[in-house]
Amino acid sequence: MRHPAGILWTGLFLLCSTSLWSSTLGSGDPLPRDPSGGSLQAGQQAPVDRQWSPGTTLSPTITLLSPYLDETLQAGTVWTIRWSSSEVSDVRIEYSYYAPIGWREITASVPAASGSYAWTVPESPSYTCRVRISDVAHPEISDEGDALFSILPSEARHFAPVWNGMPYLPMKISFAMVAIDWIPLRWGDEVGVYDGDICVGSVYFEDYAGSGQFVTVSRDDPGTPGVDGFVQGHAISYRLWRTGTSEEFTDMTADYQWPTSSTVFSSGDSALVDLFATGPDLPVQIASFHAVRASGGSVRLEWETLTETNNYGFEVERSSDGRAGFAVLPGSFIAGHGTTIQPQRYVYSDATVSGGLWYYRLCQIDLDGTRHVGPSVACDQTVLQVVDRVPASLVLEQNYPNPFNPITRISFTVPETGRVVLRVHSLTGEEVAMLFDGTAEASRVYGMAFDASRLPSGVYFYSLATNGSHVVKRMTLIR
Repeated sequence: MRHPAGILWTGLFLLCSTSLWSSTLGSGDPLPRDPSGGSLQAGQQAPVDRQWSPGTTLSPTITLLSPYLDETLQAGTVWTIRWSSSEVSDVRIEYSYYAPIGWREITASVPAASGSYAWTVPESPSYTCRVRISDVAHPEISDEGDALFSILPSEARHFAPVWNGMPYLPMKISFAMVAIDWIPLRWGDEVGVYDGDICVGSVYFEDYAGSGQFVTVSRDDPGTPGVDGFVQGHAISYRLWRTGTSEEFTDMTADYQWPTSSTVFSSGDSALVDLFATGPDLPVQIASFHAVRASGGSVRLEWETLTETNNYGFEVERSSDGRAGFAVLPGSFIAGHGTTIQPQRYVYSDATVSGGLWYYRLCQIDLDGTRHVGPSVACDQTVLQVVDRVPASLVLEQNYPNPFNPITRISFTVPETGRVVLRVHSLTGEEVAMLFDGTAEASRVYGMAFDASRLPSGVYFYSLATNGSHVVKRMTLIR
């Protein structure tokens, strides 16, 4: 929470450089949040969050009241954002599901005096969310929550078990790793557990696969009509659902870690399993696909193919959340090379993108018009802030979090405006990602998101280079 310069909270009092004073709140006054986190009530004595002296103009202030701490919101529901303010006419409201970068606008302007705004929580499941509220006339006057809150997926499910309520003589199945073509499942993806063609359990991922997710499956209850669970001793099978591409996968390998023989349903038993699904064979083998922030605020997409069969070409799709809402970018079609066994390189620049975190994916088109959609990559277009003092040399911050799985963020600042390249390399020196290649301005902090979903666990190095200077740091990916 930001306060005007010269103000310091101590206990329940406000120490100012000029004077210390308090006022009595009336029934029509905004209710500020006290230092302990609660809201003051009308009639209470409260310290005033600003300096004052006779004849001076009161400074505008904004205080976010909700969501403020570690609330849990559910996508698709309506949450009331609340705030208090003084000397502010209109406020702008934003949120980030990857705070503190990737801010997205909720509303450009709403009267500050209203004190609340009904927000339909978007389908952007994450546990690193924040809301920010700022003065439209003076954006530097703002406030955001002191802790992260979570957005859970909506109740919509692709897999629907035949039972509900309390499971009958259940079995618990835990997942160590779940991946499609070695790409781990993400927020909003699902696993369905089947006895033949009957779904007897499902889990909706609220984190990246491999983080201790499990599913409870229910046995058929003989005391109820119909089939409402698995049959003891029947073989266990699985299906995966990838939300981002709306695809169901049934061709997979189930590698049981413990117990090694638990491939059949058994009441009261448990199992730990890795699931590796294989997608359909594509006519084009894509070796790499990167999104890089370039000069002028554009995003440059680069991809390479190993072989191509009847490849008419590619179109580029973009989304703001990486899970749904992908749309083809007008004019993004790039012709393919038909059938070839020679590696090919493609480049496309998106000059229409605005600030924030964006996701891109390729749609490959066959000569007969058949379309194939691949996994997405992320590119963060956010400039975090403007710093007061230009650094004397390159500043490359340690990535956070570290260790990470599978997304982390990297920020940097440069001493003078010029071309900057930010790359990620493996221990063997292979370049696995290029996060930034363009002009960076002095006095600005740049924040980049690095998504290592396609990479194995291990140590990686990220390097920042500009004008003859070079800085390298190390980070660890743990799955």
